[in-house]
Amino acid sequence: MKTSLKKILITFLFFLAKITYSMTANNNQELFSAVSQGDLLTTQKLVNKDNIHAQDKNGNTPLSIAALEGHKDIVKFLVKNKANIEHKNINGDSALLIAIQGNRQKIVHLLLFDNSEQRRICRSMVTVIPDFYA
Repeated sequence: MKTSLKKILITFLFFLAKITYSMTANNNQELFSAVSQGDLLTTQKLVNKDNIHAQDKNGNTPLSIAALEGHKDIVKFLVKNKANIEHKNINGDSALLIAIQGNRQKIVHLLLFDNSEQRRICRSMVTVIPDFYA
């Protein structure tokens, strides 16, 4: 009888974990979609301390996607809410490098030249200032 109850309990816990993962993945999908589309209001509603560091299959975070798409207001919001600006995707690219590669000058400027501590860290990651700031 104990073994049977134990199996049921394990099965139930596994089921709960699966549902929780599914709900989290769904919420993250909505967040990534909002960020990609430049929807600041939806991004603000969906982002929280746990999913602000969520990653897609390529290791990109919402900040990486916002930098890639050039959504300055979303980048500003995510950085203000402590998005990890040092995170690198599976290619080794940070949000700053993604913005530089995409010639997203306003994003690069935001990440490099604001006085906050987060941006100070970002500036320390750069060894060469892009030509458009020379």
